[in-house]
Amino acid sequence: MVCYTERQKEKREHMVGMIVAGYGNSASGLLSGMELAAGRPEKFAAVDYRQEDSTDDLEMHLRAAVDSLGDLSDGVLVFVDLADEVITKVATDLAVAYHGQPEMMVVTGTNLGSLIQTSIARGYVRDLQSLADLAPENARAQIRLAAPMQIKEE
Repeated sequence: MVCYTERQKEKREHMVGMIVAGYGNSASGLLSGMELAAGRPEKFAAVDYRQEDSTDDLEMHLRAAVDSLGDLSDGVLVFVDLADEVITKVATDLAVAYHGQPEMMVVTGTNLGSLIQTSIARGYVRDLQSLADLAPENARAQIRLAAPMQIKEE
């Protein structure tokens, strides 16, 4: 799990929190990619579900990630790498267990482009439902057949 310092937490009020959870080291890898491509995201945590983790461990790590985000009055959006798998079930069960405090929604089938675009959108989209609706659109927009590209040499 990757979390940020107390000072950084104080600066991140009134923004939907984001968590990415994935198998192996995929979540921390996506966070690393975000940092390289777009800078360090605010109010964001990554949870890796490793082979040695039980579902109880996963739930504990997800709860710790939620706690690390600070004020979640705007809710939290959890991104999961695969749909209809263990992480999705644990995350959706946790959302129910929180009884809307904080409000939590889960989006499955994420990719790096979707995470970056959705994270940026938090600057102007304050409503959790609207942000959750935007995330799958962002993910689909990132998937396409690429044409050969010419690399310019300097």
